[in-house]
Amino acid sequence: MKRLENFLGKIAGLLFRAFCVIFVYIGFRPKVIYANPERKKKGFDKPVVFTCNHVSHKDGLVIATVLWKYRIHILSAKDQMEKSKLYYHVLSNNRAIPVNRFGLDTGWIKESIRVMKEGNSMIIFPEGHTSKTGQMDRFRPGFALLATMAGSEVVPAVIDGNYKFLFGRRLRVVIGEPEALRPAQQGQRSSEHLQAEADRFREISEGLLELARQKK
Repeated sequence: MKRLENFLGKIAGLLFRAFCVIFVYIGFRPKVIYANPERKKKGFDKPVVFTCNHVSHKDGLVIATVLWKYRIHILSAKDQMEKSKLYYHVLSNNRAIPVNRFGLDTGWIKESIRVMKEGNSMIIFPEGHTSKTGQMDRFRPGFALLATMAGSEVVPAVIDGNYKFLFGRRLRVVIGEPEALRPAQQGQRSSEHLQAEADRFREISEGLLELARQKK
């Protein structure tokens, strides 16, 4: 029975992925802009941790679709994934990693490191929730911790625009350049260093958002 559930979950996952690609590109018409135009051709030759601002629950769907070639894995709220077995299988077969939002959870870090060692990249929304004000909230340092433990660079990305299906201005997705984490300053505690890096990447993301709004 479990084998059948897994098989059906994989089939549902493939169908869901195909539907998502069609839905995103026809419905929202995302325009992908690279801060460095040369990056569009050469891409990223090793696994990285992508970060992205969070303006809608559709963000994960859009960013995972436009970055599909990097075999993106994405964090997903465990309580949402476990609403039904079918929903869990669909998400888990679409590279979703469950994370407990309401408790101390380190399992997602171990799983993320494992998939990155296999050549995959991660996408994390450092705000931890969708913005209620339209402004980018402070970044939490989880992505910086993962990048440190995985020995990877961080690539900031931003989504700009409104989710108006078929109408309105196209969504714009700006992909920045890979950045290595800076070393901690002398006497700086690990938690302080990681938060300082999170704040730095938020500033970089704000700059990318300005770039998105300047493009016509």
